[in-house]
Amino acid sequence: MKHIIKEIESIASDVGVIRRKAEEYEKEGDEFDLDMIQVYLMGVNNRLEDLSDLLEYEELAEKIRVVKWK
Repeated sequence: MKHIIKEIESIASDVGVIRRKAEEYEKEGDEFDLDMIQVYLMGVNNRLEDLSDLLEYEELAEKIRVVKWK
């Protein structure tokens, strides 16, 4: 379960970086680089999908362990 928590923390950190970049663009009055932000968000989305798959795998593995020990 520790590896799942670390992955969640890492994803949250990535989202924080995206937020800070957006704030920098806004503060400096620069045009918002939507393409770059979209690339970052796609990366976060991929990591969330991988995490979701991992959680489903962990749940299935737990069910198998429970059935095995009955």
